[in-house]
Amino acid sequence: MLVREAAPRVFSREIPTVESGTLIVVAGTLLDIPRRDILLTANTVEDRFEYVMKSGRWMAFGGYPVLERILTTAPASFYKYIYLPCESASLFLDALGPESDLVDVLETFNRTKFGYALVKAADSFGLITLTDLLPMYGDVLDTDLRIADLAEPVVSLPNETSLTDAVHELFKRRIRRICISGTNSFVSDREILSFIFSPERLSFSKEFPEKMLEATLGDVGSLEAIESSPDVGAKEASAIIKPGSGACLTIDHGRSVVTPWDLVMKPFLLRHLKIGGRS
Repeated sequence: MLVREAAPRVFSREIPTVESGTLIVVAGTLLDIPRRDILLTANTVEDRFEYVMKSGRWMAFGGYPVLERILTTAPASFYKYIYLPCESASLFLDALGPESDLVDVLETFNRTKFGYALVKAADSFGLITLTDLLPMYGDVLDTDLRIADLAEPVVSLPNETSLTDAVHELFKRRIRRICISGTNSFVSDREILSFIFSPERLSFSKEFPEKMLEATLGDVGSLEAIESSPDVGAKEASAIIKPGSGACLTIDHGRSVVTPWDLVMKPFLLRHLKIGGRS
């Protein structure tokens, strides 16, 4: 099924954008309006945006490079880093063609490990995200899998784990959420980014730049998971998680977790996903 048939509004809504040259410290605050992963980089030319390309690919500001920098930068140097232009935290994206279908989108998600894909139609862009696909269950998408078939073991860390160690664990395990030990609360990369770019943290870091990353999981803030039955179907589970909420489901008394990525990508990779009635 073509993207323009399954999700026509993708081409009519505004793409999250950041002006070229904007400081990372400013661009980072825009990632949480609401939970965005990327901002396409653009220049303003005669009162309109022209998206920036480099080596044939589209440039975007993303939180992923910012978090990656935590692993290789001393706290004082990281504070200097966030005052560089947003191009210093760039991702480079390919764009799918105007006749791309949802299989192309899902394959892009799988290849990049991010839940978004650019789709170019004529002179316009569309940005389709994993959040757009969740509400398609029961209409465009279908699967017979239960969430017990899709769950992963929960990764937990103590409340007092340092921010740097938590980010290291996210990257090492290639996950986006960590459970706070003894709770059903999760800290994701989004919460970490929101914490780093919060007015309170930036104000503190201005006075003590060397302490910018001296924080713990307990300082960051978390989201409570939704406990569910393992026999709930992926289709039903997709209706429990509100799009853009950042929520996830747990089963087996919090021992296993199911994320929006699991609900969409696992059935696809296991060849148990129907799109428009076809496998």
